This record gives sequence, structure tokens and C-alpha cells, in this order.
Amino acid sequence: MNEAKKNGVRLARFLAAAGIASRRSCEELITQGRVCVNGQAVLTPAMSIDPAQDSVTFEGRKVGEEKKVYLLLHKPAGYTCSAHDVHAKKLVFDIVPDRFGRLFSVGRLDRDSEGLLLLTNDGDLAQALTHPSRQVPKQYRVSCEGSFTTGIRRQMLNGVFDGGEFLQPQAVEQCGHFRGHAELLLTLCEGKKREVRRICKAVGLQVSKLQRVAFGTVELGDLAAGSWRHLSDEEVEALRKISATALPRRHRVDSGRTPPESQDREEGASSARAQSAKVSRDPRPRRTTPPDREPEPGRDQRSGRRSPENRPDNRSDSRSGSRPDSRTSSRPDSRTSSRPDNRTSRRPGAAPGRPASGSRSRGGRSRDV
Repeated sequence: MNEAKKNGVRLARFLAAAGIASRRSCEELITQGRVCVNGQAVLTPAMSIDPAQDSVTFEGRKVGEEKKVYLLLHKPAGYTCSAHDVHAKKLVFDIVPDRFGRLFSVGRLDRDSEGLLLLTNDGDLAQALTHPSRQVPKQYRVSCEGSFTTGIRRQMLNGVFDGGEFLQPQAVEQCGHFRGHAELLLTLCEGKKREVRRICKAVGLQVSKLQRVAFGTVELGDLAAGSWRHLSDEEVEALRKISATALPRRHRVDSGRTPPESQDREEGASSARAQSAKVSRDPRPRRTTPPDREPEPGRDQRSGRRSPENRPDNRSDSRSGSRPDSRTSSRPDSRTSSRPDNRTSRRPGAAPGRPASGSRSRGGRSRDV
């Protein structure tokens, strides 16, 4: 195998691009020996070829790289976006002619939804348009039953949780509002399953009609339901430009809401942190012994008091009576002091039981003036 084949295209991918089958189905066809390269049967899907030099045949029919097809389909309600589904009654690929060969949809719309749907056989472009890192906007017109207010719009923009998954539209516009009915225009950058319906249900709105009106730079316009058209070269080039660069994911607005399962964990962690901070930050000073001071013998290290056997002897002497008590010997008794009693001492001629006329009472005591 030469260097050109090593750096060429994988055989299964080349067959899938030619419209033979899906890539995995083409790998099975190769292992069955139904594909030949330059007249020789190939049994390994890992082989690479150079489409400009090698000749590839499938069951004796020469295979060439298929021309790229880009279609815009107005999907009606009731059709399923699948190539094969035994449970589906109607498929979107039944609407387009068979001459385009094998096509696949860029993104999906559920069976009850309608609107713009891109069909192509360009796998690289389809992968770039649907990858979450490209942040390609998609616009939906939604008819809702319920009351739509400014608070509900703010709640939708801040994002909602549904089934443990965070859902957040990029923009929410109100097109019309009647009593119990609202017409909204939502813009999303991710293609999560039934995302629009789940967002509306989380805020108390019931979707009655859902229509995709724009995908990137391509708009649905006035194309009738069930009709299709080719994309122009300018529209295809604009889609390539908008999906060429990966953009950083939009910063989630802090709505103050957390999932129920994570909210319990956060509350437990915050209470544990608060408890640890309360224990570690005790403002009361701790009593410490200076390092250069040795504890006094006979003194309790915890309370700082002396033991009864090491107390001074004056108390024991006062109890035994060997030393006179200063409280009884040195202090005169106030009851037996030499101060005259106003109740008993009075001047000659004064009435009994009443103080003398020349004395004045203050604080329960009397004195001469």
C-alpha cells in the first residue's frame, strides 16, 4: 500500500458517501467480499483508498463519489424523522424523491412537531451543525396554553431542571398573548430531546403547537407544509461558516436554583462548615502559664487556689483561739458607742418622745446645730 492510500479515505466511508448504505452497513458488505478495489476483492474495512486513482466496484457496478445534496423540507406533523421504523406510520423520507439516493436528517423533530428540517448526504456538515460545541442557533415558534408573565420569561432564561438535566434557552420572545394563550419564539443552541416542550412544562405551560422556523442562517419562510426545495450555494456556504468554529458554551445565569439532589448535599456541607468554624473560632482567651514562671508548690494548677493544708496559719490560729479576734477586740461595738441616743437624750423642758427643738434629724441620726 502506497503513501497516498495510507492518507486517503477509508473504504467504508467512501461507500457510505456514494450512497450505498450506512457506514456500519458498508463495513459488513466489505467483510462479505462484495466490494472490489482495482479488480481485487477486499475483506477488511480498515483499507484506505484514493478516489482519484483507485477504482471501486460494488457487486460489479462501479462506485463513484456521489454528488452532495442539500434539501430543506417543511416537515408536517405526524411524520417521523427516521429512515426505517417499524412503529412509524409515516416517514419524512417518503416525501422526497428516491433519485437523491441515501439522505439523512440534520437533527430531529419529534412526530408532533413541524417546520424546517434539513436533509443531506454530507456527513461532515451534518456533524458540524449538530455538535454542541458549534452552538448553532435554532429558532422555534411555540403556541402555549397558560398564563405567560415576565416572571415566567425570566425563569425560562435562567434555566430549569427537568429529570436532573439543566435546560436553558438562549432567547425568549413573546409574539402574541391572549387570555390563557401565548405565542412565543424560543432560540436554542443545543439539541436535547424534546427540549422546548420540557422547558415549557417546567414553568407551567402546555405546548399545543411547535414549529421550527430557522436553523442557523436558513429560514423556513413561506414554504408550504410537505414541500421541499434545494438550498442555494450561498445558504450552504453560510452554514459551513457558522459551523466551522467551536464556540465556548454560554455561561449559565445564576438563577439561585439548584437541583434537589445537589441542594441537600450543599446544605449539609454548609452546615458542617459553619459548625467547624464555630468550634475553631472561639473568642474566649485561653489561660496559659508563662514559660519562665514555675508553678508554686501547693497550688492547684487548674483553679489556682491553694490546698487546705498549705493555707496561711492565721486562720487556723484564729479558729483555735490562740490569737485574739480583731473583729471583736479592736472594733468597738456600734450598739454600745458613746454617741447619745436621740430617743433617750433630750433637753430639759422638751416633750417626751420628741427631739429637742434645737436639733435636726438627718439619716436617722440627730445632732445639735
